[in-house]
Amino acid sequence: MQDADAKLVAFGNLPRTAYVTKILDPVSLATVTVNKPDSFNEDDVVIKFGAHPESARPAKVVSVDDSGTLELSKSIAGLISGDPLAIARAASNVVNVAGLDITVADSTPFSVGDVVVRLSDDFENATPARVTGMKPNNVLTLSAAIGLKQ
Repeated sequence: MQDADAKLVAFGNLPRTAYVTKILDPVSLATVTVNKPDSFNEDDVVIKFGAHPESARPAKVVSVDDSGTLELSKSIAGLISGDPLAIARAASNVVNVAGLDITVADSTPFSVGDVVVRLSDDFENATPARVTGMKPNNVLTLSAAIGLKQ
């Protein structure tokens, strides 16, 4: 028997983000308070999310305290109260780089408009980019070169 009111449900993994509510040290910007501290763990890589994430380098969460304060490994340029702070997660490995077109092992976790950042060594000096296009055979087109290698 089939339920006439049955509805399809999809489950997914939304980006883990929180909004910056307070910057404790306006000189270094390395200590910030967020509205959802439970979303963050030590060693998470975070990036400034929003209109222009390309302008800010990622940082690593060094510590999280019970009041929602995150200590970051370095300051994030341009981060202000109200900015979203997102956690980067490993999505796929790079297979080939040809200019702004990169081939990844699996492109299914990506969509046009997604923000990507290199998570390998020296990630704190990597500039994030946006996925501006998707091509067959797991090829993503990025808005900028971000130092990716195979």
